[in-house]
Amino acid sequence: MDKKLNIAQIASFLALFCVFAGYYLTLTLREFLFLVSISQPIWNYPLGFIGAAIGALLCPLFLPFRKKGGLVKDGLLSAKTGKPLFVGIGFILLLTLPQIIIRSMGVEFWAGSSAALVILTISTGIFYPLSHGVFFLSGGRYKGFLLAVAIIGGVLIRYCTMPILETSEPAVVMNVLFGVIKWLLTAAALFSAICIIFLNKKETLRVPEKTNTPLIIRLIGLAVLFNIINSTVEMSLFPLRAGNAAKLEGFFIYATAAAVLLCAFFAEKSISGFFRIFIPSVIVLFILLPFMVLFGEINSPLITVMNILMAIFHFTVWAVFTAAIMKSYAGGFGFYLATASIYLTMFVSYLSPIIKRILPDTMEATIGVMLVTAAAFVLLAIRIVYPKPIQQITNHERPMQNATQTATQNATLPAAYEDIFEEHRLSNREKEVARLLLHEGLGKNEISSRLCVAPGTIKTHIINIYKKFSVNSQREFMALFVNK
Repeated sequence: MDKKLNIAQIASFLALFCVFAGYYLTLTLREFLFLVSISQPIWNYPLGFIGAAIGALLCPLFLPFRKKGGLVKDGLLSAKTGKPLFVGIGFILLLTLPQIIIRSMGVEFWAGSSAALVILTISTGIFYPLSHGVFFLSGGRYKGFLLAVAIIGGVLIRYCTMPILETSEPAVVMNVLFGVIKWLLTAAALFSAICIIFLNKKETLRVPEKTNTPLIIRLIGLAVLFNIINSTVEMSLFPLRAGNAAKLEGFFIYATAAAVLLCAFFAEKSISGFFRIFIPSVIVLFILLPFMVLFGEINSPLITVMNILMAIFHFTVWAVFTAAIMKSYAGGFGFYLATASIYLTMFVSYLSPIIKRILPDTMEATIGVMLVTAAAFVLLAIRIVYPKPIQQITNHERPMQNATQTATQNATLPAAYEDIFEEHRLSNREKEVARLLLHEGLGKNEISSRLCVAPGTIKTHIINIYKKFSVNSQREFMALFVNK
């Protein structure tokens, strides 16, 4: 069930794609508002983040979410919350009504009314945790890659439509964009509702049994520091998001998009291996950024390369870190907040005016902030790149440790093995059995004695492990890990 696409997974992806397409077309709309001298209040930008935070708190009140506890069977955890279906559908409908009503009144009404601006921006922001929540709740594999596809799809829609829109009358373009965004968000609501309907038919969902809180905190911290660097430098480090997106050569845009998708795909294969390559690369870039500030000239090849690299890292952090957090989150009321956590860190990018007021307006101060932020990034990243090894626990050190914990933690294996277990979707108990099969070559009865579990239960776990690895014996299973 977990390996097959179902209606809920397809609908949730389409909802996510529509949200991102609407998000990036909204950025294009704001550029055309500027062209016709229609100014928007500066608080309009962070208002979307406030809407996302409100949505993260409201969504679990009305929509299904991944919950802790419940019946666990073969690594699958019940995802139902017991809420009536009409409650979730009603919430989505209520959220969609402002989009339809206000946007039907035209862009002039929206731009000229502060109340309409606040209502529409907040309701649009709520769509972000909603669409991400149902996307991760629908199950399936390659979530980080599919999230990257949705993000990059929205970016490319923005890039490809800019040259066409620039040849038309700004007033016509604004009304067309306003209407397109309305239907995109309406479609996102429809697909989200379809996903929720079919989620009710999905009894279980593969989730970790325990939240990896330290890893989640480190990933959010790294994302915050990354955005502090961007807000400090203020040199168009988001070329695919900034106003000059259409001015870049098409080759650079598509190369950046392809690089982000490749990074996300590689991360799906081995998240720990990805972190060991990706995070040091970001650190090297942070070290080079002060030289860009000191020696780079506007429109120079160095600036272009740095912009492209920062764009690649920006979108990769967004997609991969979000997926990594959800893989490490067991569930609870904060489910929708977890899905939106990396997005919310981008609020720091809009704090550059505040940072500029606090810091002296000198090159030394800018470089100093960059170096301090880079050092903090390194300190947070060390434990992710080089995770703490599993320590052997002896009965002498912890006499009250139960036999199961002692046996499985003594069976230490290389990190690459753990990645392979994750890729083949082994449950926590199956991982314990697999470690003993590989580490000590134990048989069914020995593992049963070691873990204090019935031999019949161990036999079932071994059969499931062999089935997931497409082998028929312990010898074949162990042969898969030779030279790994």
